[in-house]
Amino acid sequence: MNINYYDMLTYRRKEGSKGQKVFNRKYLQPVFGKPDAHGNYTLIVGKKPRVAFMAHHDTVHKKLNKADIYVDNGAVYSDGTDVLGADCTTGIYLILRMIEAGVPGVYVVHAGEEMGCIGSSALVEDHPDWIDHVDFAISFDRKGYSEVITHQCGIRTCSDEFAESLAGILDLNMEPSDQGVYTDSNEYRGVIAECTNISVGYFHQHTIKVVS
Repeated sequence: MNINYYDMLTYRRKEGSKGQKVFNRKYLQPVFGKPDAHGNYTLIVGKKPRVAFMAHHDTVHKKLNKADIYVDNGAVYSDGTDVLGADCTTGIYLILRMIEAGVPGVYVVHAGEEMGCIGSSALVEDHPDWIDHVDFAISFDRKGYSEVITHQCGIRTCSDEFAESLAGILDLNMEPSDQGVYTDSNEYRGVIAECTNISVGYFHQHTIKVVS
């Protein structure tokens, strides 16, 4: 499978849109197979892995046609008329590369995160078997380069000890932050012990300003 980050960013993926469906058929279904009843894609690599890696396949694009984007000095930009959509295309790209490399984990790409974490909340309600052997939920859905989130919406979702350990393992000059907002890993905080969200290098994700 050709995992092309630039091409992935050309798909505007408002929840329920044609662009979202086409993107999912091209990039998710060949790897994950069909989605569940709520539109979530799940794949387990390895035997009862303890870590779940998460992203979401909807975006906050306003337009529905394919996007015009460009690269300058190693960064990708929108054309200034809509968001770039790196939230959460970057997370999906990382997940696809990790699966390609055979990294053990439960990989989940959720539906409807931008609509209020609809897909992840429904999946948690279903309580699939893998939840019982996962101790760590890591979303790839945070702006910037430096944060390992310990709190979402002002509520602790993971311990400082775990955040510091993860930052050390990644060795990317990251550090714990209590400034998280709200993403899919928050929905798992009642059933998975440590739930975080980490920076993946985009900026101004819900605006038409420059993003990574």
